[in-house]
Amino acid sequence: MRCKFFILLMIVMLSNTTFAHPIKVSNDIKITNSIYEGIKVINDCKLTFRNMDDIIIGDMYNNVCAGIEIMPGKRLTISLEGCGNVNIYGGCYKSLGNMYACAGIYVPQNSTLEIVGKGVLSAFGCMGASGIGGQGVAIYDSDTDYSMTDAGSIYIKGGNIMATSYHNGFVDCSGTGAGIGGGGICNLIDRQELIGGSVELIDVSGGNIVAIGGNGDNCNGTGAGIGGGGVCNLAGNVNFISGGDLKKVKIRGGNIVARGGSNNSTKGMGAGIGGGGIYNNGNCDSIVCGQLLDLSDECLRESSNFKENISIGSGNVYSNGTVIRVLSPTVVVNDNDTSLKESIKNSTKKIISTIVMFAIGVLVKFGK
Repeated sequence: MRCKFFILLMIVMLSNTTFAHPIKVSNDIKITNSIYEGIKVINDCKLTFRNMDDIIIGDMYNNVCAGIEIMPGKRLTISLEGCGNVNIYGGCYKSLGNMYACAGIYVPQNSTLEIVGKGVLSAFGCMGASGIGGQGVAIYDSDTDYSMTDAGSIYIKGGNIMATSYHNGFVDCSGTGAGIGGGGICNLIDRQELIGGSVELIDVSGGNIVAIGGNGDNCNGTGAGIGGGGVCNLAGNVNFISGGDLKKVKIRGGNIVARGGSNNSTKGMGAGIGGGGIYNNGNCDSIVCGQLLDLSDECLRESSNFKENISIGSGNVYSNGTVIRVLSPTVVVNDNDTSLKESIKNSTKKIISTIVMFAIGVLVKFGK
């Protein structure tokens, strides 16, 4: 009897952990412990992370929410004051047959995120979601609304930030999210149009930033490092496909590494800073790559803020199917381009090395 009771208790505890609802926050608070349920910001407020040890916000296996979700029209300020790492994870869930992937920090349209301070924050978007920005979706239904892939305004003024869209085992949907920016779309049915997630504004004036688009087995990493989300079309026929746009960007300070997504054999289609790319496996009337629409600050053209060569501008296209028109500046990648595949192997090593050096640098800094 005791054994049966213990097993039942464990099942209840695990169920509550897996399907836990996020903690709602409406006032300024200080956070010093892990919150696996995630956080939902319902009013303008400030979250201060004053932690000595590593903490976790959200759960990659949570079937409910993003690590931190800002409600539309609200403003969140994150202040990083501790010397431990703040790790923020988006989860995933199914609804009406579609698979939805959550950002590490979800910044929907008309909402604002500001990051300040000197601490360390890592944000991981699940599958097709961004690390910081829009959500992701795998479409199985023709009436699916994917407006949640668009992102609002993101200001980074300080901190050591690493943001990426990570692979969580669902290969059809992975690789389409931006590191910072729009969420991505993976489509599995015939439909009229597909448009990747755009981002209103990304403004960087300080901090150390590593932003990497998602890695996809099937989708070839279509998300930008900083900018638009990508599209992966695995269906037979879609009339119109567009990558997500980076509508406005300002780079006025900080140290930046930004790379579009990739996979192990094919170059990623997303820009380092700019538009999301497109992987198309079917027939399509017209394709428009994601664009960098408003380069408002001349300083983005300078290399002083960039820690490596970064591709800036539109996303690219990879297509196995028939495309009648490609309507924007792009590079159409051929499957037989072996030199490109070799360059990507080297790029993958460079990304891993960059992340390792970034982490070591942060540890050395806080160890002094």
